[in-house]
Amino acid sequence: MIWLEDVPQVNLLPARVQRQTSRTLRIRQWISGNLLLLAVVLVSWALVYQIGEDQRTLQRLVSDESTAYVETQQQLARLAAKSEMLLASQDRLLSLQARESWSQRIAELARALPEDMTVNKLTLSALPVPQVAPVAPDAADAGPTRPPRPVERFELRIEGLARRYDSVSEFSRRLRELQVYDPVRLVRSERQRNGETDMLEYAVSCRRELR
Repeated sequence: MIWLEDVPQVNLLPARVQRQTSRTLRIRQWISGNLLLLAVVLVSWALVYQIGEDQRTLQRLVSDESTAYVETQQQLARLAAKSEMLLASQDRLLSLQARESWSQRIAELARALPEDMTVNKLTLSALPVPQVAPVAPDAADAGPTRPPRPVERFELRIEGLARRYDSVSEFSRRLRELQVYDPVRLVRSERQRNGETDMLEYAVSCRRELR
């Protein structure tokens, strides 16, 4: 039995054809190698670009989350400060309610209100308290310095409608004559149409100090 490997192999193509075939084969191998190298470079560049994009996206997310966290903390701080102010104002208003006879104040407003005026809204607001120095003891008094009695200041804002400006002026004058509020100021007066009638929308500010 004769194996195929033992049979002598002879290239029967002419030498010129053999050289062209060999050159074509080398050119194809060179092109294939360069194409493979180019593909590797392109894939590597795409991977590097994608990694860079992922890093930039991650940095943006971290930056956005950091900014959102800082803004949330600032909002919480503002809300906490506002809550403390509201609680302090509520405590002061409760103190005013205990120290002032509001039924008497409302009765006085009703008597001072002219007949052609209406009151639609009453708003009570606590005002900043002035700083008062402690009262020094008398020379004969060897006791400690007496703290001053707390001063409470508030604003009562009265809003409503009137037919005439003279009525609003009269209302402000009557409030001053009560000698309860100081000062009494007209802070707003605007004409508005109420159905078939022209009305004057007003707002009067009355301030009071309790010692």
